[in-house]
Amino acid sequence: MDLNSDSLVNSEGNRAKILVLSFTDVRTDPRVLKQVSVLHDCSELHVSGYNCDGESSFSQIPIEKGELPPRALRALRRLFRMHSAVYWMNQPYLMGLLQRIQEEEFDLILANDWECVPLAAHARGRKTKIFLDAHEYVVDQMGPSIKNTLLVRPQVEWILRRY
Repeated sequence: MDLNSDSLVNSEGNRAKILVLSFTDVRTDPRVLKQVSVLHDCSELHVSGYNCDGESSFSQIPIEKGELPPRALRALRRLFRMHSAVYWMNQPYLMGLLQRIQEEEFDLILANDWECVPLAAHARGRKTKIFLDAHEYVVDQMGPSIKNTLLVRPQVEWILRRY
């Protein structure tokens, strides 16, 4: 992609097709709003997140939450380092979202946080680049609680190492 022009173009010379992928409320997340404001005039922009329907400045791929497995089962999967199962089975709506994203051929997927990276990696096409907006991520940002040390932090580290 050419980043030195008023419009982002792909290898075929067309406007780049970009997906901003977020697991937040698109209408209120300041980072997503900034990404949209920067990218919507210079690319063919698509946004996937909660409450993105009704926006007209970009194509939407809304996320609809499904029912989660019981909390104890989710915690056991994390405790036993079943990282892939934690990610895909703890969020059943992701499979439907993955299929909808795969219907498109994006030039770039902007993963709005570490949680979006596995979905972006599985959804990308042959030529798709992935960009991670890691925010101000640091390993200990979640605090020293037992829950974060035993359950959350290993999941985050696995995602960042694997993808």
